[in-house]
Amino acid sequence: MLLSVIAKHRRKIFNGFVVIMVGGVLTVSTTSVIADSGERTQAGKQLIPLLMNDQFVLFPGDKAPYLKNNKLMVPLHTFADTIGAIVTERTYPVVQQNKTMMKSSYKIRPLVSVDEVGGLREGIASAIYGGDMGYDLLAAPEYRAGDLYVPATPILRGLRYSYSYETRTVGRNHTALAVMDPTFDRLLSQVIIRDVHHPAYPPIMSDAPYPLIPTVLTQHQVRLSSGASANRLSFTFEREEGYGERPSSITLSIIAVDKNGKTATSIKELAPNGDLTRTVVTDVPFEAAYVLVRATPNFQSEPVYPFGYTLKSKLSQAVAKFYGRQEMFSDYGLHPVDVRVSAQGIALTVRNFAWNRQPVTNEAFKALKQSIYELVGRSFSLRIVEEARNEQPDVTGTITSIDKSGRITIQPDRLEGEEADSLVWLGTPDDDLYIHSTSHETGLIPSDLKVGMQVSAWISGETLRDTDAVHVQLREIIVQ
Repeated sequence: MLLSVIAKHRRKIFNGFVVIMVGGVLTVSTTSVIADSGERTQAGKQLIPLLMNDQFVLFPGDKAPYLKNNKLMVPLHTFADTIGAIVTERTYPVVQQNKTMMKSSYKIRPLVSVDEVGGLREGIASAIYGGDMGYDLLAAPEYRAGDLYVPATPILRGLRYSYSYETRTVGRNHTALAVMDPTFDRLLSQVIIRDVHHPAYPPIMSDAPYPLIPTVLTQHQVRLSSGASANRLSFTFEREEGYGERPSSITLSIIAVDKNGKTATSIKELAPNGDLTRTVVTDVPFEAAYVLVRATPNFQSEPVYPFGYTLKSKLSQAVAKFYGRQEMFSDYGLHPVDVRVSAQGIALTVRNFAWNRQPVTNEAFKALKQSIYELVGRSFSLRIVEEARNEQPDVTGTITSIDKSGRITIQPDRLEGEEADSLVWLGTPDDDLYIHSTSHETGLIPSDLKVGMQVSAWISGETLRDTDAVHVQLREIIVQ
């Protein structure tokens, strides 16, 4: 079913306020806790931060994710809030030592989706997706810091029709778990700030797209000089520098979100130089459930990035990430036709579904471009053009054969005054092939086509001619 998703999904709106931070860099001491692995881990250490909409998503203090069986364990309810999903709980009785105890089983389901992962239970390393399909979580959920912690990537794998994810390099020595939702705007839906939902992704050739990488976040209550109480967020960052990139300053944006979706924003202008490790402190009027962080470099003159083979190689890698995502194009009612990589950028050709004769709107082009940047995690020169349907058919003739794979051979008609074309047209149907008759637009199906029928056909993409046939992709067939 075609979904119209050019207008991005919004869940609800919350009131927030902005605090502009001033002052210098502060030093904060931290404590240690015992991790499940038995190693001593710094409180609030962000081992592998999440990355959504080009924002680092951090869980403060004892809520910080940790590793178990090489899987990143995240707090289920807060994680669901960040990805735009809801969690439901079901209780069931368990008899242990002649006593009946009630235990909980949880299900996570994204908004505007049929995806769901259920059967999430403490100590059980398996779950259910699609209603009845069991699969291995590889790490059993467990309670910690007042929430059930679950392995992030197995959960996302069970929600694969809603989200994508990848481990993404964000610095010379740092990686992040990037979560993507390219066609619906469910990620960080509690934060109603345009820059969060329509970020300007860093250039594809940047060596240091994030000049400050968050490594630690702690939180504790303090009493302000005014007598009011606040929660103090203490961040530790590691500085990154790219080849040929010398920013004049760094804009640091911090957005704290509480469990009800209320937000508080702090913005700080930082000097680009200094120690490799720096600490920043800000106060918020509530206990933060999670915090968004983004450091943006500011340049007096734009860096000169490598081009030629190096650029084309990066662009080719970008194409590999988005061009095969048929479901992404389908969500916009589009069909990919062709893609070209050059030293100037990427040229992408798309068209509407074959039955839709309306031109592709500029809004659809803009939304598709933003979705592609989200999947790649970088920006680049991207030109998107539409393949228009010709008024006249590309070939008119007689169907002479239909093979088992569905390929259709058409013998072109000889037009008056022209020589007969000895080449047949061998057409492979596109997956959205539109078949109908001249008398009405009601759609037919491929099995309605028979040898001997007179047809007119339109193609998609380029033709390939050899000694025996013209090879084409068929987008529309009209039966005479």
